[in-house]
Amino acid sequence: MRIRVREDIGVVFGRFGKGRPVPVPEGEYGYVGSALGGQGASSLGPRLLRHATRSGSRPPHSIRAAMTGRGKTLRWHIDHLLDRLDAELVSVIALRSPERLEPVWGRLLEEDSHTHVVEKGLGAGDAPGDTRLLRVEADEGWWAGLPRRLSACRCRNQP
Repeated sequence: MRIRVREDIGVVFGRFGKGRPVPVPEGEYGYVGSALGGQGASSLGPRLLRHATRSGSRPPHSIRAAMTGRGKTLRWHIDHLLDRLDAELVSVIALRSPERLEPVWGRLLEEDSHTHVVEKGLGAGDAPGDTRLLRVEADEGWWAGLPRRLSACRCRNQP
């Protein structure tokens, strides 16, 4: 997911970092996640709908205009950032795979010279030491080429 933060903020990502606010400077961010469930809330469509929704009476992200659904409770680290009105879900790159590839893709992005780790372990509660939320300092060409780079990485890592 591509997320734009409009101003410097501090975000409490649930219990991450013992509830300490994490500085999230204004800018663009990439988040790597998976939705491997075959149906229900953990499948891709409902997961994206959830991320495009804010809790309570807060307005949804503009990308959600064509989607339907109800509000949400904050569950994953990324929910806490996306619930903020100063953070906007801009776009989604969805690549289908039966494999859990976000650790591989997260490492690929961590190693990219255009990205910076916000906080080690953030967004990756299931994989200590990994990171799924990264600040991106790149132009539109970098974002446009991202699906190709992720797909190439996926092919290299399949048996």
